[in-house]
Amino acid sequence: MAFSVQGRYPQWYSDNKGKQVAYYGNPPICFGLPSEEEPPLILDAATCIMADYQRGPEYDALQELIPAAFFKSIGYAGVATVLGGAFTGLNNQRAAEMMEKWPAARHGGMIVVMKLDLFTPAEEVRTGVDDLVREVREEMIPVRGYDEATMPGTVEQRLELENTREGVPIDLKALERLEETGAEFGVEVPWLTTAGD
Repeated sequence: MAFSVQGRYPQWYSDNKGKQVAYYGNPPICFGLPSEEEPPLILDAATCIMADYQRGPEYDALQELIPAAFFKSIGYAGVATVLGGAFTGLNNQRAAEMMEKWPAARHGGMIVVMKLDLFTPAEEVRTGVDDLVREVREEMIPVRGYDEATMPGTVEQRLELENTREGVPIDLKALERLEETGAEFGVEVPWLTTAGD
């Protein structure tokens, strides 16, 4: 069972030009909870309720409609910033000197891995995750606009199995960037070599 969070300190977010507290940061946060038979519960998210690109009047209006969601978001971002930032040593003189020397080195991270059977047998934890994942899939009504109800990790496991079977899809621009990088460092990319054979 694992938990990971990243933070940067001092706090600085280029996408928050208006300095609105509702958009105070969006550090990543992740939980991994293993299962036995069902897909594991993997929450890999950011702490803001909205993505960085979701800015503008139509999104600002949501602050009045669902203020509790924004307050939760602010709290999650604050906790992530401290655990991944100040707690890991990014709020001291040494970190300030490092950031001055390497301006992009503004991030810290914390990873906590816990022994699964620390409080109860590991099998009970795994079957507890199984029960939750199964109950959500079989009993819950899907979110509007979706065909199924799933816990985080279910869709990702499905994609992992599909990509293992059929290969990982890569868009053309990513391939072009890989080719350019390969050429820059004198590394032949295998798909070009194979295509010529």
